[in-house]
Amino acid sequence: MFNLVPGSAGAGQIVYALSLKNTSSSACSLHGVPHGTLLGATGAALPTHVTAGAAGRTKHVVLQPGASAVAQARFSSTVAGQGDSQSGMCQPTAYTLQVTATGGGVTDAAIKPPTSVCEQGSLNFEAFDYAG
Repeated sequence: MFNLVPGSAGAGQIVYALSLKNTSSSACSLHGVPHGTLLGATGAALPTHVTAGAAGRTKHVVLQPGASAVAQARFSSTVAGQGDSQSGMCQPTAYTLQVTATGGGVTDAAIKPPTSVCEQGSLNFEAFDYAG
């Protein structure tokens, strides 16, 4: 899931939280920020640029079966940047964040609610941490 954090909107920015759950029967690990691609309603790739927030906060997160981790992303859904449409929506609406694991594998996280991501799909992610 990639869900809006209620009350997070301000100064042209908004925060969404990406939650990933280990559904396997063995432990897995996450490190740093997510790697992903925004997808439109038909599954077509949209411009996506993931950057890391708060340097030095990187953790190595080991998820036991059934455990979850979360990473928050700050971005603009309303303020157009260079390369964006300057009238109407800045980018097409994104419905899915397709997350790619460093060691292989892909999972789709539904974006709730679907949103446009301005500045050519720029998502500033914090590092993964244990879900609490």
